[in-house]
Amino acid sequence: MTTNIRFISAGAGSGKTYRLTEELEDALTKGRARPACVIGTTFTKKAARELRERVRQRLVKNGWSDMANALEQALLGTVNSICDRLLRRFAFETGLSPDLEVLPEEEAQLHFNTALESAITNRQIRLMNQLGARLGIGEWPNVVKNIADAARANNMDPEALRKFDTRNAAELLNFFPKPASRDLDRLLEGAIQSAVADIEASDDTTKKTAAYLRLIKTVQSDIGQQRLDWSGWVKLSKDLPAKKCIPFAEPVQEIALDFESHPKLHDDIRVWCKTVFEAAAAVMTSYQEIKARRGIVDFVDQ
Repeated sequence: MTTNIRFISAGAGSGKTYRLTEELEDALTKGRARPACVIGTTFTKKAARELRERVRQRLVKNGWSDMANALEQALLGTVNSICDRLLRRFAFETGLSPDLEVLPEEEAQLHFNTALESAITNRQIRLMNQLGARLGIGEWPNVVKNIADAARANNMDPEALRKFDTRNAAELLNFFPKPASRDLDRLLEGAIQSAVADIEASDDTTKKTAAYLRLIKTVQSDIGQQRLDWSGWVKLSKDLPAKKCIPFAEPVQEIALDFESHPKLHDDIRVWCKTVFEAAAAVMTSYQEIKARRGIVDFVDQ
């Protein structure tokens, strides 16, 4: 069992650089490490410069001038700069060109978009557009990219990623109530029909009630044309008319509040997960082929 690993919890402004400086100076001066064998990573270039200079100053101050000069051999820098230096140093071992080209984020996004266009079928595009609209998920290509990047960062191949679709959907649906056995669409349509009749028969002319009446009539039309999305159910579970007509709206709200148990919502979530994971796996393969042809890597590869 490894026993020389220590975890140090440190928030913003709590002295992370100071602690790292102490640890590094102690390891170098007590012979537990040599400058050429040190790797230290930070998130910013400023922090990397600060760490190197603080260690150098402490070494000089305490009489370790030769050690301070040798600190140039250490790999101290941002995560990406250290990875870049290691990949260039061991380019042949990793099957890369020594003249390594690392894609800037903007260019990497363009290549990813190209991979997306070539890897995803028209059927998948239509399905994700439809499901994204119903589920209120905007910019589904970003979802696909986030999944692909997470898989690549965890060294997961496309085939392994595909197997996560069912598991991901099941874990998500664990937070939802079990599917309802009653026909929520039919019940909602009936409740809205009654609410419309009762509200129109009332003498409530308030703006709030008028707005609510417009809402439920729109939903009534959407239900009839089978195009009511889940945000419509959510809105019905929250909106109410003015006080006088609230009793007419309560049956609508009660049914709408049960939308999380709607079997069609559960089906949409399962299909969504399956489709985006399949798309992410396909794009991973296509994107890798593009980079391999050009002999380039991106920050995730690093």
